[in-house]
Amino acid sequence: MINFPMPKVFIFRMRKTIFIFLVCAAASALPVSSGADTAGGFDRHFRYHSADGPVMLYSDISDEFTKNHARHARLVWDYYHRIFSRPPGNRIILYYTKDQKLYDKILKRYPTITMEGARQVTANWTGKYREWFIIPYTTPDYGTQLHEISHDFLYFTCPESENFPWFKEGSAMYYESGSFRADGNLIVARPLPSYHQLFRDWAEKRQLIPLGTLLRMERNEFYHADYTKTYSQSMIFFFYLAERHPETLKKVFSGINERKIRSGSVLMEYIIRSAGKNVTAMEREYIDYGNTTR
Repeated sequence: MINFPMPKVFIFRMRKTIFIFLVCAAASALPVSSGADTAGGFDRHFRYHSADGPVMLYSDISDEFTKNHARHARLVWDYYHRIFSRPPGNRIILYYTKDQKLYDKILKRYPTITMEGARQVTANWTGKYREWFIIPYTTPDYGTQLHEISHDFLYFTCPESENFPWFKEGSAMYYESGSFRADGNLIVARPLPSYHQLFRDWAEKRQLIPLGTLLRMERNEFYHADYTKTYSQSMIFFFYLAERHPETLKKVFSGINERKIRSGSVLMEYIIRSAGKNVTAMEREYIDYGNTTR
């Protein structure tokens, strides 16, 4: 059991996981402040809607889908509100569609950096709150919420996190691997199987990106590199920290929330100093963790 200072609790236990290959865990590094107006003009395309506290969700899929995803988005919002010190506004609006033409029209209005084969997600920051536009890759599509909304909370707590993308994506992949208990706590049992396998495959070929290089990658370099390496390695390294060095991760989150960590170099210093290991030692250990954990 790992207790971070912000959320109530992280619980690790094994559970069955459906093996779904996610071509990419996130569509892109999303722009956080587009300055665009709201997406009100698109509301008429969405038949179903559901509100739950700070969450408003629209979809053209079904009433059941809409209500279920609004309830889950509320759990996600409340959970991250406990972890991070600054929320991305006082509410969030999510739009789900299976209409590719409609999504393409929305994407033209709110463009983002996309990667081939990626999950189809884009967003708009109205100046007061975030709007997300999503084509669900599976039903239910709870993983997208856990992943993408974590980016919002992390950014608004620490905008400089865009400069250490391994942490941004590694933490999001970690959260995406979990599911909620009835009490609102997130259970993270194991890494996403598809990306865990990618890590093992590259490790077996001895073609992983050196850990020191991964941790120093800037945004553009990270998002233009082979995502099967950057995302899988970031995920496994975050899991390694969570399970082998939980106190280190607590200090990292405290540093982020207190605005003491504002660069990749300071983040690395926190990890090295707290773990008491240099990058070379951690590299050996996290590769071993990734190859042996189930």
